[in-house]
Amino acid sequence: MNNLYFKKIEYAEHLWHKANTKVAYLLSSSTNITIKNYLMNWFLNNYEVDFSDLEKKNIKDYKSFNDFFTRPLKKDARLIDSSKNAIVSSVDGTIGEYGNINAGTLVQAKNITYSLAALLGSKEQAARYNNGTFITTYLAPTDYHRIHMPFDGKLTGMTYIPGRLFSVNPKVINTTEAVFSRNERAICHFEGAYGNFSVVLVGAQLVSGLETVWHGKIARQNSIKTWDYADIKLKKGEELGRFNFGSTVILCFDNNTNFNNNLKLAKNIKLGTNIASYTEE
Repeated sequence: MNNLYFKKIEYAEHLWHKANTKVAYLLSSSTNITIKNYLMNWFLNNYEVDFSDLEKKNIKDYKSFNDFFTRPLKKDARLIDSSKNAIVSSVDGTIGEYGNINAGTLVQAKNITYSLAALLGSKEQAARYNNGTFITTYLAPTDYHRIHMPFDGKLTGMTYIPGRLFSVNPKVINTTEAVFSRNERAICHFEGAYGNFSVVLVGAQLVSGLETVWHGKIARQNSIKTWDYADIKLKKGEELGRFNFGSTVILCFDNNTNFNNNLKLAKNIKLGTNIASYTEE
């Protein structure tokens, strides 16, 4: 079979993923009570959700399934490590991979690596993280789906990159090349007291939208879009954005960070937990 055949198969698969995702958006955002209740009851019958730390505990208070999926936590539900040099997890999720950025590459899974320049869509941005560090966290359907700041930072720019909508479940991540740098994503660049860091929101199949607190929902587009910012500052633990369905967050840091010795692959982690520390100003 020739390459053209495989390209046609891949394109058909891409269209199928887009169609599924569009349907998921229409259903999950519907405020029709019958649709909302059906989806929420199905979800709660198939997944365990901890209501004890939620701001709204009654399912009737959610206007759509997506409103429930991006449910806010009650105040102080997560303890944010306030230590001066501490970098914290920006989400509730499961640690996929973490470590050093070696020769401009990151580890996706065992024996699978991908390019940081491809992930960020820029060789110039990638160069800022030469010999830096990264951590990838996967958000399962039951996880809290808002994304928070890992450290105090000033937003300098955001880039939206259209792409595929591969699933990001572990089975796909362990078998498919360069999922994160091929999928749709939004890259948020920050300057902090100890250097640069980026928060990458990776889209996926059924993820009906990426949002940030300063932009709102990022409209899907067919080309790369970049925004520059000057006056937006967010504190560690402050909300940054959300997934309108589950996905993955990748954090990239300069080379002056040390990961917490307690980190382990496939370990569940909570927002605000100390994951690393800056070593110098």
